[in-house]
Amino acid sequence: MSVQYPELNLPDQTWPFTDREASEVAASFSYLDAGAEQTIFTIATTTRKKVYGIFLDLNTLTLNTTIRVKVKIDGTNYRTIETLVWINGTDDIGVYFAEAFAINQDLIVTMQESADEGAARAIPYSYILEELE
Repeated sequence: MSVQYPELNLPDQTWPFTDREASEVAASFSYLDAGAEQTIFTIATTTRKKVYGIFLDLNTLTLNTTIRVKVKIDGTNYRTIETLVWINGTDDIGVYFAEAFAINQDLIVTMQESADEGAARAIPYSYILEELE
């Protein structure tokens, strides 16, 4: 079985889900004007899951920012598995992590701006989560 996602504009337009349950998660995070690294979202799990297509909408940002995808590796410590430095005014306002991440422990996505924004900023995000067991 495959599920069609034409709105993603992927080359084959097909998402290779099996009969396992997959769902889209979409929400918004309020990035506080603090300058420090902040967690945009957390996927907490103790079972195997696959995370597809992490989308972030950065249109409200006015400064450069660093985005990190981190996975808990031993039940306690997070390790960065993906880093993206986003340049305001140069890069597209949307960020897409195309890799599929298979996880069996928590995953977090964080961001840290180069300086204080001057105000809190809304960061809409979405991803697709497939249950593997």
